[in-house]
Amino acid sequence: MGGRAAQRRRGLPRRLWRGGSAHHRHRRRGRYRQHRRSGHCLVRRSAAGGRAVKRLVLLGGGHAHVYVLDRLARERRERLVDTEVVLVSPYARQVYSGMLPGWIAGRYALRDCVLALDVLAALAGVQRVEQACVALDLDARALCLANGSRLGFDLLSIDVGPATDIAALPGAAAHALPVRPIETFIAAIEHCLAAYGRGETGDLAIVGGGAAGVELAFALDARLRALGLRGATGSAPAVRLIGAAARPLAGLPRLLQWRAAALLRARGIEWLGGQRVAEVGAGFVRLADGRELPARHTLLVTGAAAQPWLAGSGLAVDAGGFVRVSRSLQSVSHAGVFAAGDCAAYADNRPKSGVYAVRAGPPLAENLLRALRGAPLRTWTPQRRALYLINTADGSALAAWGALAWWGGWVWRWKDRIDRAFMARFTPTDSSV
Repeated sequence: MGGRAAQRRRGLPRRLWRGGSAHHRHRRRGRYRQHRRSGHCLVRRSAAGGRAVKRLVLLGGGHAHVYVLDRLARERRERLVDTEVVLVSPYARQVYSGMLPGWIAGRYALRDCVLALDVLAALAGVQRVEQACVALDLDARALCLANGSRLGFDLLSIDVGPATDIAALPGAAAHALPVRPIETFIAAIEHCLAAYGRGETGDLAIVGGGAAGVELAFALDARLRALGLRGATGSAPAVRLIGAAARPLAGLPRLLQWRAAALLRARGIEWLGGQRVAEVGAGFVRLADGRELPARHTLLVTGAAAQPWLAGSGLAVDAGGFVRVSRSLQSVSHAGVFAAGDCAAYADNRPKSGVYAVRAGPPLAENLLRALRGAPLRTWTPQRRALYLINTADGSALAAWGALAWWGGWVWRWKDRIDRAFMARFTPTDSSV
């Protein structure tokens, strides 16, 4: 009665339906099938007895979606019926960015910084599609994937990482190493450090004087010292940190800015504040004032940029191209779409920070399950202040909470405990796999 599209609509609240007509679904069990005419890559869409099956697609393997997978693993034991969940991510793992500087400095093994998305998905009964999304077709309710296939959805949650805007900086695409995507950065920085270990010489330039850039400068200095390539006062190869603000850590307490600047000087890391990079070339960085600095490797740690396909999707986005969401983490323009993490523009206008991505996980999981069941959504208000913990790679760390600032070895131990506890929570034991 009413056809397949009507049957599916009866399986999901009407308020979650926006856009055009539904497309054809295969009913064959098990594997993904390619639709000969449309190219849609679809899983089976009916349960035993002919009941309609709703499909929730988790696009991206960010921090918030890790919480969703954890919640779904528990819901699986409670029988979340007539629903299939698909995780779409180009990688089978998530590298926790909060521990990445510690890995570069040599304090962690890479395995200590990795969450296994494939294992978490298996525990949750979630299917995986190891592809990147290149576009959204909201009228057809489908993702367009990098391999040319399409994946339909009834409910969509977006938690993709930000991009680095290399197009805005001449020469960056050919000669700079952006920190995003992290997987690409890891491979490149491993190659870079291995080359230094073999005796390569040449200076390092880091573009971006925020928390991530400062952490990276300290981490690379520590790693080069461990390789015996930098002396007590910071001999060659030079490490230069270039920032647009007069002091590092702009936006954080002034006392912390002064402390960071003092530590950079003490470690022999050259701080070039109030500067903008005009061009990145082969072996050099040119500043806006015309100065040319030698740089064997140039790393870009500039602010987060939205994935370009989000702005072209038809979703309501802010001036930066990030998905505008309500306090329920629901798109303000498409009720069947949710977003969290760095790709989301929260109603309370919070800065991009991993803290908010992590805190958004539980309310996102709750509201996705409520949407599937047709229950009222709950609101979530991000905290006004985020705790910043910045590893200085010498057994110490810097901390900021609002206008308050601290530093010392105890701050590093505090950060290490927080990071390890986060990883332990989402690292399955042998008995749970």
